[in-house]
Amino acid sequence: MRTVPQIAEAVQPQGVVALYGGEVLLTFDAKTHRYVVTDHGRTFPVPSVTTILSVVDKSGPLTQWAANCAIDCLREKIQPGQTYDEIALEGIFQDARFNFRRINREARSIGSVVHNWIERYLKAAAGEVPPPFPLNQQARRCCEAAMAWIREREFQPLAVELKLYSRRYRYAGTMDSAVGGVAMVSGHRSVVDWKTSGGIYPEYRLQTAAYAQAYEQMTGEPIEERWVVRLGKDDGAFEAVCFPHSQQTADLRAFLAAFRLYQRLWQLRKGGQH
Repeated sequence: MRTVPQIAEAVQPQGVVALYGGEVLLTFDAKTHRYVVTDHGRTFPVPSVTTILSVVDKSGPLTQWAANCAIDCLREKIQPGQTYDEIALEGIFQDARFNFRRINREARSIGSVVHNWIERYLKAAAGEVPPPFPLNQQARRCCEAAMAWIREREFQPLAVELKLYSRRYRYAGTMDSAVGGVAMVSGHRSVVDWKTSGGIYPEYRLQTAAYAQAYEQMTGEPIEERWVVRLGKDDGAFEAVCFPHSQQTADLRAFLAAFRLYQRLWQLRKGGQH
């Protein structure tokens, strides 16, 4: 697995990364999930890509998903022709109310199992026998599909667990996947964002566009494609989507529009009148 030396010339103690030939120090506090930049003697906080995109409303799909989780629970527990007293019904209603949490816990487990398997598979030396598939059938199907995609696309990670900072726009981010933040995919240098989610959501376009812009500015190397690889959170489904390179500029402009909205809302919450 190759790394890209231009990205981080040195990793300093306590989560400080030197970027841009050592001219910029990027500090990340894992507890608060905040970034601080030191550039030309000035130190200032910068928002993360995911924090900026928090202004994008995601409630629609999540609300419907949570409602579906409740209905699925009720269908399972309430049988036609059966009689339920008040205590039994209250227990069923409580289970239905919080069924989304149970499913989310299971989904994280499936996603973690698949993600860990892919990491081990990619780290295996050429010619080695792949690691054994998980026993869980949903996770196994997802791993099989991921392996087929990796082989078909000749996937080769170039730089993983990246800390990124856009000097031009002043935002930061971490592509924290250990299976490839920037990779060669079918011979093209690509941003690859691995997601454990229920779908491919529009804000993923904006997120990958922001990562691509920061990477290109930091390294001078062009990003030719942007991929989101989804590991299904509920069913272990596998989905890989490539966003057209022709839409990179439009997606970056949309991200920067969200950035401006984020900045204005932050000013208003802080009591600013300008």
